[in-house]
Amino acid sequence: MQPEAPEESPATAQAPVSTGSRVVRNSLWNTLNFAITLPIGLYLTPFVFGSLGDADYGVWAMIGTFTSLTSLANLGISTALTHFVAAHHARGETDIIDRKVNTAFVVYCIVAALVSAVLMPLMPWLARTFFQVPPARIPQIVLYLRASTLAFFAVLVFTGHFSIFQGLQRFDLLNINAIAWSLVSLGGTVWLLGAGYGLEGLVWFSAAQMLVSIAICWLLMKSILPAVGLRPWRFCAADAAEILRYSVHVFLGSLSGLMMAQLDRLLIGYFLEIRYAGYYQVPSDLVTKARAIPSNLIGPLMAAASHLAAKEETEKVRQLYLRGLRYALILGLPGFLWLVQFAAPFVTAWIGPGKAEMVMTLQVLALAHLANVLTGPGTQVLAGLGAPQYGMWVGMGALALNLIVTVATVRELGYLAVVLGVAAGYGLAALCFFPVAHRRLSVTSLEVLSSAVWLPAAAGALASCVMYVAGASAWATSFAKVLLTIPAYSAAYGASLLLLGFPGEQDRQLVERHLPAWVGRLPGVRR
Repeated sequence: MQPEAPEESPATAQAPVSTGSRVVRNSLWNTLNFAITLPIGLYLTPFVFGSLGDADYGVWAMIGTFTSLTSLANLGISTALTHFVAAHHARGETDIIDRKVNTAFVVYCIVAALVSAVLMPLMPWLARTFFQVPPARIPQIVLYLRASTLAFFAVLVFTGHFSIFQGLQRFDLLNINAIAWSLVSLGGTVWLLGAGYGLEGLVWFSAAQMLVSIAICWLLMKSILPAVGLRPWRFCAADAAEILRYSVHVFLGSLSGLMMAQLDRLLIGYFLEIRYAGYYQVPSDLVTKARAIPSNLIGPLMAAASHLAAKEETEKVRQLYLRGLRYALILGLPGFLWLVQFAAPFVTAWIGPGKAEMVMTLQVLALAHLANVLTGPGTQVLAGLGAPQYGMWVGMGALALNLIVTVATVRELGYLAVVLGVAAGYGLAALCFFPVAHRRLSVTSLEVLSSAVWLPAAAGALASCVMYVAGASAWATSFAKVLLTIPAYSAAYGASLLLLGFPGEQDRQLVERHLPAWVGRLPGVRR
């Protein structure tokens, strides 16, 4: 007989809360993390770029690229476990959670050992092929690559256990940990570069951070689900097969998504001078930060959908998608539009004049990533329903299109081909995704346009027109003035939303129903 499904396990010692409240709470924590870490990133990027110089910053960017590629050894298992942990937790099956995460631990240990055995001897060839640097620097780069990769694999083997945070929708702990490490990274980076340790100091500092994070995350995980431990003898072949059947789709999607994110840098490293890797890295990082705004809401959708699907609440899943897409666009669209409109004055004031490649890259990547973000709510909800193949198709389609366009034109267009390849991949993949996903989720395109798309699109267009008429790009001649365009654009966007009737009664009821308890106690807020 199945045990009664509690809203929260006894270990969490929290009052039951609805799935909608969890999504709102987790989104608020993600937003807090973004609000704190964004200025840190905005400060560190030009600081590191200026401290290292074009060449060393390009090397640093390429090391990050290869470290990111090693995350393919994850095989999509952590995402699969997030799904299974959420479903088993909804049914109160803590013992099965313990067995599955320990099964994943054994699988990860095997994968890490095999990949390390293959990858480590290849490091000299990778360094010579993708790092256009003087031959005397190759042994140093090989050492950096090996140290970064081994530190990552040390974290990898515990990833199954750490998937419990997302499976239990404890984004508060995830974000507190991320904020703390961002502050540590800020202080450490500034001190290391100020003391003259340069690129070498950054590499060893990054590896040390990854190792220390293992112990901290383990303690946090035990605080929310103490019944789960490190018990590799609980390995279960049937569980491994079930996890891998799910994760293979996630892995292929992750493979294509990661290659999509890193292919441009690999092509730059292979075809072009290493300095172009730095020119691409700076706007790419900035667009990634803009993506974090809608991702604050998109991130919790998978676990929430898994929880609802386990209780067979189909209509709530459909509404979860529509509302997730609506609010992700309302929160995220203005950031991308601002980047397009103010790319030139921002890059000039932030990095310096004469960076036309960065300006063009920032504008094109902002539009390309906006198209990709639009697919996020659908892929997350569908993955929560046990259908991760949709995300796989989006990623593989975008990768194939990117590769075709870039390789076909890079000899003639050079750096521009790399940027246009990303735009073609993300844009066309999104156009193909929506009809299929909407059919699976039982929503119509008209329903999506009317309930999710038209309002933020119209408000964004009005805000951009207001800023253009006001000549904001012309008077934003310093970094302080460029920053002033952010609240000005936000005010214009907010006024446009109000003019168009947002928030409506349904929006107010939704927010009031799912506000955290401490917000509800504020003066003037109705519960």
